[in-house]
Formats: sequence, C-alpha cells, structure tokens
Amino acid sequence: MTINEYYYLNPAHPEVKKYLKKMIRHFTENYDVDGIHFDRIRYPGLNYVFDPISIARYQADSLRNPISRADWGRQTLTDLVEDVVAEALLVKPYLHISAATWGMYRTDDIPGYERFGSGFANYYQDAIDWLNRGIMDFIVPMIYWDIEDPKPNFHELWTDFQRRTPHFRYIFPGIRLRERYIRDGQTISQVNFIRLNQGFGHVYFSYSDLERDKTGILKKFLYSRPALLPAGLKRTDPEQIMALRFHKIFPEDYAGRYVRPVEHPGLKYTDAEGWIGLINREQPSVLSINQIALNTRGWFAPYRYVVEKDSTVSREMPWLEYRRFPGDTVTQSKFHLLAKTEYPAQTYINGDSVELYKTGVFWKTIQLDKGINRIRASVFTEDSTGISYERELHYIPAEPREPLPLWIDSSSVDLPSEMILLPADEIPLTFNGSKGQNAWVIIQPGDLKIRMHRQDFWDYSRYETVLSLRKLKMEKKYTVSILLEPVTKNGDDKLKFSLNTFIWVRDFDKYPLVKTVRPDAVFTYNLGRIRLGGPIIAELPEDVILRTNGKVGPFYRIFLNPVESGFIHEESLEILPAEMVPPGYYLQSISVNSTENSDILVIPYPEKVPYAIYPEPDQKRIKISLYGVKTSSTWLIHHQDLRIIEKVTWQQVTPETYQLIINLKTSKIWGYECKPADGSLIFRLKYPPDVKLSDSLNLSGLKVAIEAGHGGSNIGAVGLSGLLEKEINLDVALKLEEICKAHGVEVLQIRPADVDMDLTTKRKTAENSDADILVSIHANSGSTRNGFETVGGASTYYHNSFWADFADIIMKNLLELDLNDFGTVGSFNYKVIRVNSRPTILVEQAFMSHAADEEKLASEEFRQQMAQKIFEGISDYVKFMLEEK
Repeated sequence: MTINEYYYLNPAHPEVKKYLKKMIRHFTENYDVDGIHFDRIRYPGLNYVFDPISIARYQADSLRNPISRADWGRQTLTDLVEDVVAEALLVKPYLHISAATWGMYRTDDIPGYERFGSGFANYYQDAIDWLNRGIMDFIVPMIYWDIEDPKPNFHELWTDFQRRTPHFRYIFPGIRLRERYIRDGQTISQVNFIRLNQGFGHVYFSYSDLERDKTGILKKFLYSRPALLPAGLKRTDPEQIMALRFHKIFPEDYAGRYVRPVEHPGLKYTDAEGWIGLINREQPSVLSINQIALNTRGWFAPYRYVVEKDSTVSREMPWLEYRRFPGDTVTQSKFHLLAKTEYPAQTYINGDSVELYKTGVFWKTIQLDKGINRIRASVFTEDSTGISYERELHYIPAEPREPLPLWIDSSSVDLPSEMILLPADEIPLTFNGSKGQNAWVIIQPGDLKIRMHRQDFWDYSRYETVLSLRKLKMEKKYTVSILLEPVTKNGDDKLKFSLNTFIWVRDFDKYPLVKTVRPDAVFTYNLGRIRLGGPIIAELPEDVILRTNGKVGPFYRIFLNPVESGFIHEESLEILPAEMVPPGYYLQSISVNSTENSDILVIPYPEKVPYAIYPEPDQKRIKISLYGVKTSSTWLIHHQDLRIIEKVTWQQVTPETYQLIINLKTSKIWGYECKPADGSLIFRLKYPPDVKLSDSLNLSGLKVAIEAGHGGSNIGAVGLSGLLEKEINLDVALKLEEICKAHGVEVLQIRPADVDMDLTTKRKTAENSDADILVSIHANSGSTRNGFETVGGASTYYHNSFWADFADIIMKNLLELDLNDFGTVGSFNYKVIRVNSRPTILVEQAFMSHAADEEKLASEEFRQQMAQKIFEGISDYVKFMLEEK
C-alpha cells in the first residue's frame, strides 16, 4: 500500500520477507558499506493489521497461545526485522545495524503523556526489544522536540528511553536541527543534557541543516575537539546469526509456517522459501525448534543451513563457510584463511582465484595491513550463481611489553606442587619477566636468597638458577618465591611472586619401599613433557618391589643404582611397611634351551626386583638388566638346538646391577617376551612363522593384526574439510584385511567397527593373539602455522629398534603413492606399538592438515591404493625376514 510518498509492505506476508531479504542481500554483497541504518520500520498506524493475511495469521496465533492483537503486531514486525537483519549479517557480520525509531517509545506510563501516540502502541514498533535482543546494535529515537514546555519535551523522553533498558549506552537520541533551535541555544542545551546524563552520543537530523549553521555556533560551543565515534558498538558475533530452512520439515506447504525456537521470544514464521532468520543472545550448543534438537557444535559460520527430518543439517548450493579464522583481533601480520564449499566451483579470496580441492576446501595466505582488514571469500557455481562472506580482522602489531611496572609471566614457571628430594639434589628454576631487571629466589623459612642469572630477549628476560638443597634442613617444609627488583634503586616497587610449591629434604634411608599394583606400570627415565610420555625404561608387571629416593608431584623417583633412576606415577604403586627390606639376591645359574616355537632363557627370579630389557639390533643382542642382583654366576647352560640365541654372557655393571647379554645369530627376529613364572623370569625368543614363499604375493601361514587408530568417541584428527581420522583409518584397515585374505594371510582386525576401545585393550588384544606382526593405521596432523600445504607426507613409526627394518620397508612402498617423505620415526611411544612380542609398526598415511594430502585421503581410490602398498610392504618385509643370507 502507499501512504503519502511511502510504500508499505505487509510484515506478515511470506513473500514480503523473501523480497526484502533478497534486496538486503543484494545490497550487502555488492556495496562496500560499514553498516545499515533502517528507517520507517513500523506499521503505518493502528488499523493496518486487519488485511486478510494478517487476520488469518492472528486468528491462528491467538488460538495457539492467547495474544492481544497489539502484541501480535509488534511480534510480527520484530520477526520481519530480525529476518532482514540476519540476512545482511550472514554476508557481512561486522556491519553495524541501527534504526531510526519513533521518538516516544511508550506514553501510557509517563505522567502527562497519555494523550500522545507512541511507537510501541500506535505503530507496533518495539525498539527497546530490538535493542535488548541484539537485533539492533544501537537505535536512534527521533526525539525531535525541544526542552521547553509544552510537551513533548526532549529531556523527559530521553530520560524515559534510558530507564527502559540496561543497554541505554547504545541509544543515541536523534536531535532535530532547526535554525531557531541553534540560534536560541536549544540544540546546545539538548546536547549538554545528553552528555551530563550518561549519554554516549547523539545524531543530528539532518546533515543539510547542519551545513546551514554558517555562524559556527555548534562547532564553537560543542565540538572544539573532534568527536570520535563510540567504540564497541558491534554487539553480536557471527556465531549468533543463523538462517535455517524448513522446507523439508514442511514439504507440502513451507511458506508462512509457524516455528518456535525454544528460549526465543515472540513469533517466528518462515518466508516464502521456508527460511527463518535468528539473532540469538549467545551461541547455543543445542538449538531446539519445534521439538527438533539441532546440535550446533560442528557448525561453521555463516550459519545458513537446511534442517533435515533426522535433526541434522545440510548446506544448499551455493554455500561457503570459514573453517579457520583467528577471531576479531590479531597481532601477527598474516594469517591463513581456510574456507570450504562444494566441489566443483570457482573460488576466490579477496578477489584472487584460488585452488579448490575435491574435499571442498580452499585457502589463501592473507597479508594484513595495520588496522581493519576485510577478508572476503566468494564461490560461483557452474550456473553462475554465487555467494560471498566477508569478515573483518583488526591487525594490531605486537608492541614490546614495557618492563615497568614489573611483571612476571606465571605460566613460564613450571614446578610441581610438592617435591621431596635428597640433600644432593638440585632444582632448576626459570621464569620470564620484565626485561633487564634483577631477580632472586627466596626460600622460607630461613630467608635464603639466591641471585638468578638473566638472559635478555626482545621484550622480556629469562631468569634462571639452580636451587641446591644442601643448605636446607632435613624434614622441614620450605616454600619458594620469586623476587623481581628494578635495576634502578628509585624505580618501581619490588614484585614478589609466591610459587605454589613445597620442598622437603629427606635422607635416603627415610624413603619408603613401594610395590607395583598395576600390570604394565610405566617406568620412565624422566618427567620430560612429551605428548605421549617420556622415554620408557620398562613397563613393569605387578608386585615388583622398588626403592624410592624422591617424589616430584604425583611421581615417585625410583632408585636403581647410583647412576640410574626413573619415575613411576603413584597410582601404579603401593607404599610398603617401613620394616620391609629391599629385595636382592645372588644369581648363580641360567639355562638356555629351545621349544617347538622358540628359544627359551630361564633366569632365576626368587625376589621381585625391577628389571629392564634393552634391544640392540645393530650389535645383534638384547640386554636384560636386573637391579638389586649380584653375580655368583658359575653355571650358564646352553643347549645345542638353539636357532636364534648364539650365546648368553653376563656382567656386573654396578654393585647393584646384574646384566645378561643375549647374543643373537641374527637381528632378524620375530619378537620376544619376558614374564615372571614360578620363581623365574622366562625370556622367550619366537621362531619365524611357517610361511611358504613363492614368486607371487601369496603369504599363506602368516597372520597379521591390524589396528585402526582411534574409534567411537575418540575421533582422532579432524581434516581441513571435516574428514574424521577414525573413519579413514577403519576404511583402510578393512581394505587391507580384504587384500591380505585374498593372498592367504589370516587377519586379526583389532577394531573391526566404529567402537570405543582404549589403547590398553587394543594392545592386549594383539599381545594375547597368535598374530605374527602388528600394523597400526593412522592419519597424521601437524602445524598449519605456515599454511595448509607445508607439513605433509607419509611416515612410519616403531618403538622397538628391532622393527626399524619393517618401518623402512613399508615406507619405501608408501612413497610410490606420490606422497612426500615425512620420514621413519623411531622410539615412538604410542602405547599400541610399544610391543616386543612381534614386529610392530604404525603407519601415518598422510596429513589431514595438508590440503593435498587430505584430498587424497578422501578418495576411495587412494585409500585402496594405500591399503595395497601397506600389504606389499608387509610382503616385502616377510620375504626380507625369511630370505637366506
């Protein structure tokens, strides 16, 4: 309809929503604007809610939930405004959204204003609700009246707007410029009233009137200095904005359908294409609409999704999403934008054509200018339809941190909460703090003060020292603090930082004996912070008795001999009574013989001392150290039918350490194990499997265990496009199984389906089987600091150095697949491959974090080729192991 010079569209009409959203989207995509200011967003008057569409909609809504016609009109208008604003923000979420609203919000509860109309009552405009819900970043009420009587009065209406909302700082009253208002000081009084009553700004109507102020009165009395724009006006994040399509939920008639998001106020109706727009107060992890629960945790902005009947969502072409974006502000001069769409398409970032991978990802390194940068991605399909999404990124170059006032980086101090140590121990202590100052360590009680060495860097210094415990008294609790002092005596105050650490000093004979209470108790050389744990001395069985000589946090330090020690977590240990005596014995005889499937070394083990096994394939030998054992070895029996063991010798490495040296006839061994049994340690070296080699790839007689990494809730790495590692691993594992069986190989599939399975269970499944070899299948992920095509390639891993040849041979086969050589990695600590009982390796097929690698991994054909190359590597390794010298 038309009134005066304006056209009014019915907010209740689905086609109106569709049309206005199309217009606002076209405008937002094609014009470089900073914001959108709306005007005349209201009904023309009280009686414009009685058209046939509005009457039918109101009747249906009031039957569903009783509602007055006035509330219905306000909620219907708000629904339209929310949809249109969301449509703009789904293109450029940084846009500042504002509206010129009626100058009197409500008049029914303001004394003396009852006879005046209001935006709330007369035009169904609830501007305060728009502000409170974040639909508008700010509003500009058109308070175009003066301060003087008669009413309406500017100051009373501005005060009324303020009291309506806690977000009043986002209300900028509109001031009507009139020549007489300027001349008689009315405009100056209005501005001063705003400033004196917590106002953060104001808006003039109109600019042409402002230009007519030839006298310069306003500039002279109000703006002697430039007026800056208020900061922090943008109040919504990209993750709060959504558009959802319900045409699959209402397939027969999806236009104008009522939907009700839980915790969303007011009415919500679909447009003519079944879409709704939402501006949420915060990003919901689960969005419930019409009894449909949508899990949003895997969504990527912009949130424009089609709702499926099974409560999942899908995209509708053309679409794109930002998968890696650093946030609103960065201190580095470049970053790597990663986006995704549907392949095939033409993709652009900031106007430059970029490669689209078959996974749908595309990316570009963006060099940033200081200040605000706009980063735009665009997608065009084969039929020339397109979509764009643009974000703002504020680059603020990192500035050197000033040394004063003094500061200490608490995250750089890494000490456990409690340490119980020997007098001879030393504790290294470092921290980062203000550059170029003096630092001390203070030990209390006793006020022991130790000067720290300083090393200067760009904007900080690293302070370090070593705390010698010889000066501390036995069995006394000490605290540690850091004191940072300015180099200038008249500088800032000193800064003291207390560490949440207690130190006790204790003599060696005061430490308890402990016993392992878990199988495979992990015994590490040190407490180095490694992702998969520090290098391991041994995984001890239950009931091994150990001497301790320290405790660092939850880890007991285990004494082996004066030069060897290690650490075990307290969860794996039980403290023994003080009267217990440390275990130890003399070892006199050993026996080496053979069985049908192995060479056997029988070692007396009358007491549960700790022991460790050290493989040395280059010397063709294995060493077994027994701690707390002394030699009286005069009886070493060797039988003549040994196939693998050449000879066993011994040496007393220290007075407390006895070492057996198992010299081998070959380094090509098929595994070993060492277990306590009936007062002995039984060390078993396995014989090769009975595999009949031929010119073909047939390997009948071989049994392979295959472990598909991760599974169930443990998804592993997530690819750039969202590809899940657990699924890739399982698919390749199953394909490898098929190939193996086709060549006569028996297979143990450790994880045959997408199920949860902990690492201990996986390893035990393999260890308790009769599989001859074990292959663990994974896909890698690495740093993307330098982009999404730097760190990539195939790699293989082993823990026991006897399996290095296995890893090398598999690797050579993998490199036939046009993959980069990431390398063969030894001493790898992944629990499933910490296996001595059979040749065991781990295959990292390629990098999920590398765009080209992930594209390969997503290919069914490539995964088949990967499985084939792993099998060919297994075949080559078996032949290598069984070939005659």
